[in-house]
Amino acid sequence: MKTSDTETVTVLAPPVSGFLTEKRREVRCPAELPLQLISGSGERIPAVIHNLSANGIFATADIRFSLLLPPPTSARFDGEFFLDDVEARQLLLEVVRVVKQDQHVIGLGLQFVQPLPTLTSGLREKIASRLALAHRRP
Repeated sequence: MKTSDTETVTVLAPPVSGFLTEKRREVRCPAELPLQLISGSGERIPAVIHNLSANGIFATADIRFSLLLPPPTSARFDGEFFLDDVEARQLLLEVVRVVKQDQHVIGLGLQFVQPLPTLTSGLREKIASRLALAHRRP
C-alpha cells in the first residue's frame, strides 16, 4: 500500500494535557460522488467527493456557489452523500484542509465528527469491495 492511499486522523482529542491521542490509518478510495454541504443557516452548497475513507473525504467545490467559501479550517458543515446503499445524512463534517485548485475551485479535506458506527463500518466494507474490484481489473 502506498503512503498516498492512507490518511492519519485524530480519532480522540485529548481532553486533558498528558493524554495520548490515538491515530488510525484508513484506506482511501477514489470516488466521484455528489456531496451536499449544508451550513448552519441551511444554505446548500454543491460539491464533488474525489476520495473517501472511513474517517473523512476530500471534495472540491466552486467558491462562486457560496459566500461561505472558502471556509476556515475547523469550520463545520452538515453533509449528505450516498455510496451505493450506504447513506450519509446529517453527517457532521469539519474542515481540516483547504487547497486552492484553480481560480474558482477549492479542495476541502473534511473529517467526520462522531459518525455513527454503522456508517463507519459500512464505508469500510464498501471501500474494501471497491478496491478489491479495482485490483481484479486488467
